[in-house]
Amino acid sequence: MSKPERKGDVRYTYRDYLEWDGPERWELIEGVPYMLASPSPLHQPIVL
Repeated sequence: MSKPERKGDVRYTYRDYLEWDGPERWELIEGVPYMLASPSPLHQPIVL
């Protein structure tokens, strides 16, 4: 599964999370998937 499809009141587990593939980064908060934004190239040197 490359991208979790939220259907109704579905709660995902860590096991579900491990099956997701693809370039996106996700986090689960109480079973709800949230896509993590990638930092911009300008952000990288500022943080360093």
